[in-house]
Amino acid sequence: LAAFASFEDFNAESLSGTAGLESYKERLENWLAEHGGESTVRSFKVEDDEEHKRALISVRTQSAGVVRNTTIDLNLLMADDFNAFCTDNNDFIIA
Repeated sequence: LAAFASFEDFNAESLSGTAGLESYKERLENWLAEHGGESTVRSFKVEDDEEHKRALISVRTQSAGVVRNTTIDLNLLMADDFNAFCTDNNDFIIA
């Protein structure tokens, strides 16, 4: 999540369609190489979010043998906790 929070051009409007979302895979990989220690992207999928008539991004990462699945969707981007995280954190760390 920290990577997406740090992408200044990524917001709810970014999910209005699937065009261009694949470019975030390379940006995520670069961000993880710089900030994520041994975290790697195992899969990155752009899918339809039928509930919100938008796109969503499904990411699977791995660090120290632990696999994490993260969904970046409208619900997440509109959540108060995520917005507070983006506002309050200058240094992004993946736990």
